[in-house]
Amino acid sequence: MAKGGTTMSTRYGGWLLLGLLATAGPALAQESVLPFGKSLAGGEELPLPFGIGLTIYGQTQDYGLKRLAFDFPGIVIDPKTIAVDNSIQEANLQLDVWVFPFLNLFGILGTVDGSTNVDLPAVPGLPVPLGTLRIEYDGEVYGLGANFVGGGDGWFASLTTIWTQENLSGDFDSNVEAWVITPRVGLRDDHGAVWIGTTYQDVQETHEGSITIPFLGPVAFDVELEAKNAWNIQIGAATAISKRWHLHVEGGFAQRLSAEFGATARF
Repeated sequence: MAKGGTTMSTRYGGWLLLGLLATAGPALAQESVLPFGKSLAGGEELPLPFGIGLTIYGQTQDYGLKRLAFDFPGIVIDPKTIAVDNSIQEANLQLDVWVFPFLNLFGILGTVDGSTNVDLPAVPGLPVPLGTLRIEYDGEVYGLGANFVGGGDGWFASLTTIWTQENLSGDFDSNVEAWVITPRVGLRDDHGAVWIGTTYQDVQETHEGSITIPFLGPVAFDVELEAKNAWNIQIGAATAISKRWHLHVEGGFAQRLSAEFGATARF
């Protein structure tokens, strides 16, 4: 009960904080001295200091198995024989602020739907194959991030670091935590930018529960997963419809497939 109450308080407290900041943001922007150190931009026109954005994100990737345990004598599985895939869909609200011309800080609060499939092999001594362990979950995702930016005439480079944690519900006791680091380099002008980059993901996913095996009944399990391939390639583009409205799109490929679309209002 305490855990559920804490999760609910975190969820609604986070949304309330975002709502208050969003309401007060325009007034703060009118009086803001941000970003600090405007002279560091060397005369470049800077974006408005505050932003509220909505991002839609989807991702599919293979997982590696760190640990798999069954509460049943005789079940021994070679991790190398197990294939695991994962897919997620997120909708996130993001608040950001330019603290310096080269540093943007942001917070994330949103929803996530995910599924993980663990393809279990046949185990000697069991009367039936274990089949596929399908884990479906949904919940809230929250996180913090920083974006470091630099550049010159017509080009830029950036480094984005994000930490996220998920409060999940589903058939099992699930937890997902991730660190994401994305360096990018690209071209820019007064209308927008295009870039190429690479993303590193350190994902730790755990699930505990029980599955029903024919002739055996419920069997408890504990599984810990991680991203099989940490790096992938990103390409993206952004445009400024006006000084206040910005759009961006980004896709990832190679070791992990991802797609992202976002709109941000600045003030």
